[in-house]
Amino acid sequence: MWKVAVRQTFSAAHVIPGHPKCGRMHGHNYAVELRLHSEELNPMGFVIDFGELKSYLSELLGKIDHTYLNDSLEPPFLPPSAEKISEYIHSQISKKLDRSPAPHLSVRVWETESTWVEFTQ
Repeated sequence: MWKVAVRQTFSAAHVIPGHPKCGRMHGHNYAVELRLHSEELNPMGFVIDFGELKSYLSELLGKIDHTYLNDSLEPPFLPPSAEKISEYIHSQISKKLDRSPAPHLSVRVWETESTWVEFTQ
């Protein structure tokens, strides 16, 4: 099994309605890591080209960087908790990875240096 990963950052604000602390608008400097796992390599000997994976993530994060996530994301990805953000990123990147051999994708989102959530299917 091979595992590859890329990591990038973005900044955004959000509100988690009803939460005693996070119910007030605030922001984070998020880190996002895409991890691909595969038991097969493509004809070039890669799980995926790092540049391709970085490009997918950069394009997606460019759409939500420095935004108010409550407005930038749509149901079912609201409220924009770290859990829902990781699910959103997974859903968007998965669309780009329709290939053979099909790698298994997991998305890890750090809300702080010491707290993260991971979504995988």
